[in-house]
Amino acid sequence: MNLGVVRIMAAAVTFAGLVVVPADAAGQRDQSPGSAGDREKITAILGRWEDAWNTHDMAAFASLFHEDGVWVLWTGEVWTGRRVIEEGHAAVHKTIFRNSIQREHLEDLTFVGPDAAVVRFCSVLTGSEQSPHEPIRSRKFLVVTRRQGVWKMSWGQNTRLRNDVPDSACFATLRKRGLHNTAVATASVAPSIQGTWRLVETAVRLPGGAWETRPAPQGGLFVFTARHYSYFYVRGSEPRARFADANKPAPAEMAAAYDSFIAGAGAYGFDGRTLMLKADFRKNPNEMTGETWQWETQMEGDTVRFVFVNPPFLPGREWRLTVERIE
Repeated sequence: MNLGVVRIMAAAVTFAGLVVVPADAAGQRDQSPGSAGDREKITAILGRWEDAWNTHDMAAFASLFHEDGVWVLWTGEVWTGRRVIEEGHAAVHKTIFRNSIQREHLEDLTFVGPDAAVVRFCSVLTGSEQSPHEPIRSRKFLVVTRRQGVWKMSWGQNTRLRNDVPDSACFATLRKRGLHNTAVATASVAPSIQGTWRLVETAVRLPGGAWETRPAPQGGLFVFTARHYSYFYVRGSEPRARFADANKPAPAEMAAAYDSFIAGAGAYGFDGRTLMLKADFRKNPNEMTGETWQWETQMEGDTVRFVFVNPPFLPGREWRLTVERIE
């Protein structure tokens, strides 16, 4: 059977979530359950989906699709091809979804062959300018296929739920994460994190322990625009040492200068409680993996505390930064 026909048949998902697949030579449907590793790789797609949406990185979002991927919008419109999917999402993320936050939770993952699976997951969107004070619930279906050893989306569809449709256990799980209420929707629209903030204190602790605070007399700046951030701050309490020769620093002087500061920049998402920082640029090149860092945020007027649990530079600990608004 032509491979293209097979793919089309595998992607024939009904609104009830059923999948039609061709029989094999023996007339039996492939019941391959998929390995734990395959399930982990497919499930990870949802995590990357969520990170890309919340940092409004539609190139990263579209990269989750195969080159000939298909996306069916909740309106019924069909976008075909990775480039079209990226451009279409990029356009709405500059307008109605520019401050949106979306959370996903897996409902079902069914393998329909060794290289194909059907995924169903629930989703809650807050911060849409079309619905600024109400969350948007949807249920999404994906046909995920493995090509040349890589799992990506071949086909997907988004279906929005009517207001009178009760929550399933999947949506109840999202509610427990605090992301299924109008307060969060309102918070995600408000640009409360935007501005310029000065670092006043750092702290570290073991989980559940007492904070070991450290003043930051050398300071530092955290700048947030509508979608991007940048920060730079000096470590320790002593001023940075100057080079003996500003144009020809010694290796030891360069190493000390490198060790004396922290810096990063990239795109971000903020839902009022969690700050999601995409690691586009970091002082440490090993941290430039595209991974999204999540900082829990406590806001009190013009003072904000960011808490980073288990950061790569302090494994097994919690790191806290306290900043004050200056602009």
